[in-house]
Amino acid sequence: MDISTPVTPARGLVHAFVPPRYDLLFKRVFSDERNSDLLGGLLQRVLTLPDQDLVTLALPDTHTLADQPDDKTAVFDVKVTTATGKQVVIEMVLSPTRDLPERLVYYSASMVTSQMVRGARYGTINQSICLVFADFVMFDDDALHHRFVFHDRDLDTTLTDVVLIHVIELPKLSAEPDGTLEWRWLKFLAANTPEEMDMAAGDDPHITRAATVVRRYNADEQFRYELEARERFLHDQASREHTAHLDGFDKGHAEGLSEGHAEGVEDGEQRKAVSVARNALSMGMSVEQVAALTGLDPAEVARLSQEP
Repeated sequence: MDISTPVTPARGLVHAFVPPRYDLLFKRVFSDERNSDLLGGLLQRVLTLPDQDLVTLALPDTHTLADQPDDKTAVFDVKVTTATGKQVVIEMVLSPTRDLPERLVYYSASMVTSQMVRGARYGTINQSICLVFADFVMFDDDALHHRFVFHDRDLDTTLTDVVLIHVIELPKLSAEPDGTLEWRWLKFLAANTPEEMDMAAGDDPHITRAATVVRRYNADEQFRYELEARERFLHDQASREHTAHLDGFDKGHAEGLSEGHAEGVEDGEQRKAVSVARNALSMGMSVEQVAALTGLDPAEVARLSQEP
């Protein structure tokens, strides 16, 4: 697995065209109930869902709430329940992180456990699907689309597909169309210019309307302001991370103890994260955005948001 370098940077977009795969824009477009037909078109082609699944699509809150204050809270870009009860979460991931596989497992597990109520039978669990669009190369092979289930690879036997994780690596998409609508949707997401969006859309009405919505957000001053605030936050966060690392190193070195160094780094990073979170909240960023950018638990960010 190679998750060291993103293929396309996610920053520097405030004054340029914001592509559909930019996570904040992706969420605005596909989590809007008014665009449920666009979400349905994307899911039908990428996940090959049957028509009966797409009769209705429910878009609940993208938080999976923790049971206890110290529990983790999962926050997704888009979460949807199909007409047959399938649970689908969608993540647009722009930059690689070493714990991404574990995060996907946690997301999938939270979807399964959230369905269980007291007295419920295990047989009532609906399929939980985690769909990830990665804007970087994650696996060292040529496959564009990976599908993971509980499977014995030695005996080639599948235990269950009640949990299904799809990972699509956009940089691996062929430059030449293959005649499928899946290729068009993925090319739309990977587009870097309005012209590339139009080329991907062709005569498909759903992708054409999706391109129109993307253009509308690109021209929206309020959305641009939110992007600018997020860009400032990311730059400030990087600066604070560097300072916290140096402070932690100095503290550990001064104490002459390796554990002092580790504790200093950890303490400095925690104080930095809390400080950055407070600043981001004061700029109007949402709890889930702040949690995703700082690494703090959403419950902790929610507590900070209630501070006077």
